[in-house]
Amino acid sequence: MSEPHAAFLKMRINREDLVGWLDSPIPSAASWSDWRNIGGSWGSLGNLKEVSDGALQEQISKCDASLAKHRNRVVLDVLLESKVPHQRCIAFDAGRSEFIAGSLLCWENLSVLIMFLTLARGAANFFKPGDYGIAVAHNYTWGTGSELKTQAALSLGPGTTSEFMLDEAKASAAGAFQAIADVMMSNPPPPPVDDLKTLR
Repeated sequence: MSEPHAAFLKMRINREDLVGWLDSPIPSAASWSDWRNIGGSWGSLGNLKEVSDGALQEQISKCDASLAKHRNRVVLDVLLESKVPHQRCIAFDAGRSEFIAGSLLCWENLSVLIMFLTLARGAANFFKPGDYGIAVAHNYTWGTGSELKTQAALSLGPGTTSEFMLDEAKASAAGAFQAIADVMMSNPPPPPVDDLKTLR
């Protein structure tokens, strides 16, 4: 990948459980075995669907080494860091029990993408019955047509489950964040939204 792409997370979760997740250690990416479903071709690693088990495990181990001993709050803050403040959003709507976090300029390599998706998948451990979420890695800004693609989309819940969406569901998942992305790219730009420090 030559340009950074967007990553977004949306969850229905109450404030107490959200804060509990933010303040908990991030899980190991090795907790899941379906990372090949991200798909795509990644530099020297090649096609993720065809890469050897050893090479994939090495990639996962590198991600876990970067994530080790960090809490979700710190990892979320670092991964969504943006030099363009209004192109990052971390917001919680208490009335709707809805948490949204994302950045238009988040990932440009497989390691960062796996780390973001690991962060998202761990949130499902804090879901109450009826809670759910989605996480999307999508190109909202660079190129045209087929270049504006969804690399990966995860459904979170029910319970502690998470799974990659099939190709036909990816577009609708990315569409869930299109309005937010459009606002981020508007001119004049909106004021930045960042509730991370107040979620205690």
